[in-house]
Amino acid sequence: MNKDIFEGKWEQFKGEVQKRWGKLTNDDLDVVKGDVRILVGQLQEKYGMTKEAAEKAIEDLKEQHTNKEMFEEKWEQFKTEVQKRWDKLTNEDLDAVKGNVKVLVEKLQEKYGMTKEAAEKAINDIKEKMKK
Repeated sequence: MNKDIFEGKWEQFKGEVQKRWGKLTNDDLDVVKGDVRILVGQLQEKYGMTKEAAEKAIEDLKEQHTNKEMFEEKWEQFKTEVQKRWDKLTNEDLDAVKGNVKVLVEKLQEKYGMTKEAAEKAINDIKEKMKK
């Protein structure tokens, strides 16, 4: 696994790490400074994870973070697909989303009565389509 988790993106990712693993303090995360080996050790110590489980959990969170960033950065492209698929969403709704998946999920629940899971799956389907 890469020693430098995000090559300069640690500060952005650190908040997500703290949300996921609330037992890690700001001091703990300041020690990490993007070094995955240190983070793995802290997860082992604070959560009793095996090394492999900690590495997988970090990779999973990293992938989620990367997908989130991609969605935000390419929002204008996604927005077109979203408009095609869900025409009940107004321009005002889409402006409120601004690439935030959570807000889009809420809008789909509100306008289409979708469950959170169904909305997330539908959004992920669009993401996958856009990757191709």
